[in-house]
Amino acid sequence: MKLSLLGGASRAGKSLLAHRLLLERQLPYLPLDALKMGISNGLPELGVDPNASPVVYGEQLWPLIQALAINLIESDLSYVLEGDALLPKHAADLSQRYPDQVRVAFLGYTMAEPAEKLQTIRTFRGGANDWVQGYPDKYVQDLISEMTAFSRYLKRECALHHLAYFDSSSDFLSTLEQAFCYLGEE
Repeated sequence: MKLSLLGGASRAGKSLLAHRLLLERQLPYLPLDALKMGISNGLPELGVDPNASPVVYGEQLWPLIQALAINLIESDLSYVLEGDALLPKHAADLSQRYPDQVRVAFLGYTMAEPAEKLQTIRTFRGGANDWVQGYPDKYVQDLISEMTAFSRYLKRECALHHLAYFDSSSDFLSTLEQAFCYLGEE
C-alpha cells in the first residue's frame, strides 16, 4: 500500500497524472480542489478563500488533509491525493512519519515561457472541470506568471525537504512520464 501525495502548481499536469494513475495503475485519487471548494462553499465560516495563494489555503486545509491521509494509510488503502493545497513541508512531515507508506511528488514549471505554457494548457485540457478554458488568454498568462513563481517556491522547498520535484518548463509530456514512473512504482 502506498499513499501518493501529488502537489504542484496550477496547470502543471497534476490532474492528468492522477487520472493516468487511476487508469493504468488502478490508483483512485481525490482532487483536493474538490475538498477546497466544498469547504469554501459549504462552510464559509471557516474562511477558506479559494482565490488566495495556495500557501495560504494549503496551511488552512492541512489539518483536514493530514487527517484524511492518515486515515487512508491506517485503512491500508492505496490512494492519490492531488492538488496545489499540498505543501512540501507538510508532505515531508507525513512521509517521515510513514516512510514506507507515503510517496511524494511535486510538479511545476519554474522557467516556462508564458506564451508556450498557454499553448500547452490549451492543448492538454483538464477535462470537464477545466475552469481556465472559459478565461481569456491574458487571464491565463497572468495565472502562469503567478504559478511560475509558486513553482520556484515549490522547487526550493522540495530541495530543502528532499522531495521529488518534476519541472515541465521545457518538455511537458516527458516530465509527466517521469513523474508517472516515480509515483506508479510498486
